[in-house]
Amino acid sequence: MLTLIILIASAAPCAALWHEGSLTTDEAWLAADNPHVIIDHVYVEPGVTLTIEDGVEVYSNAGLSIVVRGYLSALGSSSNDILFMGLLPSGYWDGLRFENGGSGTLEHCWIKRAGTAIDFGSFGGELAIVNTKINDCTTGIYASVGSGSLALTNCLIYNCHVGILSVGVAPMMMDANTRINDCSTGIHLKDIPSLNFSTPIAFRHNGYTGLHVSDCEQPIIDNMIMENNYGTRGAILMENCGDFTLGSGNTIGGEGVGNNWPLTITADSYPSPGSVLPSTGNTNNGIQVRGGSTRPTATWSPIGNLSYIITTNGMTISSSSELIIAPGVRVEFEGGTDMVVRGTLTALGVPGNEIIFSSNESNPGSIRFVDDGNGAFAHCLIEHGSPGIFMFTTGSVNVTDTTIRDCMHGVYATYGTMSIVNSRIIENSEYGVYVNNVANSNALLTFGSNLSEWNDIYGNGSGNPGRDYRNGSNDVDVEWVYWGTTNPLEIETHIWDEIDDESLGLVTYLPYSSEDHDYVITDVGDDFPVPPLATRSTVFQNHPNPFNPSTKIEYFLNFAGHARLEVFNVSGDHIVTLVESVMPAGRHSATWNGLDGNGHAVGSGIYLYRFTAENVIELNRMLLIK
Repeated sequence: MLTLIILIASAAPCAALWHEGSLTTDEAWLAADNPHVIIDHVYVEPGVTLTIEDGVEVYSNAGLSIVVRGYLSALGSSSNDILFMGLLPSGYWDGLRFENGGSGTLEHCWIKRAGTAIDFGSFGGELAIVNTKINDCTTGIYASVGSGSLALTNCLIYNCHVGILSVGVAPMMMDANTRINDCSTGIHLKDIPSLNFSTPIAFRHNGYTGLHVSDCEQPIIDNMIMENNYGTRGAILMENCGDFTLGSGNTIGGEGVGNNWPLTITADSYPSPGSVLPSTGNTNNGIQVRGGSTRPTATWSPIGNLSYIITTNGMTISSSSELIIAPGVRVEFEGGTDMVVRGTLTALGVPGNEIIFSSNESNPGSIRFVDDGNGAFAHCLIEHGSPGIFMFTTGSVNVTDTTIRDCMHGVYATYGTMSIVNSRIIENSEYGVYVNNVANSNALLTFGSNLSEWNDIYGNGSGNPGRDYRNGSNDVDVEWVYWGTTNPLEIETHIWDEIDDESLGLVTYLPYSSEDHDYVITDVGDDFPVPPLATRSTVFQNHPNPFNPSTKIEYFLNFAGHARLEVFNVSGDHIVTLVESVMPAGRHSATWNGLDGNGHAVGSGIYLYRFTAENVIELNRMLLIK
């Protein structure tokens, strides 16, 4: 066949029957005249019928078409197809174009190597396509606004970039035996109001997606057969459709016929609560979220036990938009992707039905509040993030009854306001809370105001000091918190603030909570119990700290003996000796009133106190503020 076509392209006119121009009377193309060659556009004018008998072979030079404004009757047979094909090597022809009421019947035809095999934009026209194959085309069938009636029966469309593209009009009538295979996109339905697409059609082996629905409001998709659609978007791609419904009649994947994904959505599309998707039977059993920005209001509802998995390009919650995540939803981040919040994220789980945000541990993503982004979390678990929550916003985020764990940073804040109550920030590898200290940073974090509004912040930073809470430039009250210990000396080592770096603000952590949140320590005074681990002589953190004008320093002697307690400035100059005596075993205290050994008041700043007992020398810091 290839040799024949090349000869046709260069042969004298007598080697083929050539066609061009307008047909103003009925005409028949016969197999005896094969091959038929289109050398310029052919127009079947209104009121004219072009009949093509079985066995006819029609070849066209590149960019040409048969334009039907009258009627095309192309009736092949099961043993004798009618062939329409672009000439080699001239390129793709422009196929059959129906317009201005043009109609026709195509039966047992084979249409190949066209830009668009069938372009049906014929207002009032009717086209029936039966037992026909379309392949190796850019678009198999294109239907647009103003089209008439188009019906497909037992057709096969394959090896096209897009099998069927339907813009502005509901899909044509198709029977269950029509197949869309081995295309890049099987069917693309675009900008169709009130779309209810429920004809049983089989989509197999498509390399981008089986069914792509875009710019359609609240569409319904049902009764599709989706198998082995291996492309990056999987079986079904929904784009800019808002709320949509997937019916229970869809068959998506299965043993040996799994798709890459059962469903891919952009951030502006979201399945309705009644949608049905299989939880198994596909390579990736989840809802892929791939790029895009949310609608003014969007809701992610639980669909079986499938996760919403944010992949390449992440997603954005647009300014003035809100994404609501319903209780029981699991959100996963893959490949370092982010959920960027410029509008509002509302994730309010309930006890026993929490919302989970989880990242791929080897390449974690994060929830990032930027611009004027706002958020609310309740009964959530945020894990494996980088960080769990990132704050660079003029907005505010409220966190209640939520656990942030196993992230690089639990919370990383530069700008914005965050309230944290009844939550746990634990076991994050770098920092629990990191408040960035950069020029003009104004992050303000608030915590509970009473014991019923406790928080847990501990176990962060892999055992390194100052990693549970690293403060920024502002003073902050981080109160009613359980720090993994009730020993104030140990709590001081969990915090990095002004005492450790003069450029930082001071963290006030009194009162702080017990482990079970059943009592608080409001002052580290004489009634504060010696920690069980104090089995040797030791000195405790002074209290209050910072202080003005005086502070108490407690120490414990495991046995009677000589004790010395001295104060130095940061240059190592001796200021005063508070204790120099033989003391009995037990707990003791000394008070420093901010005076040196001559009774003169010292200035504000960081001071060191050194405790010396037999076999023990300990040094600690305190801050005097006037």
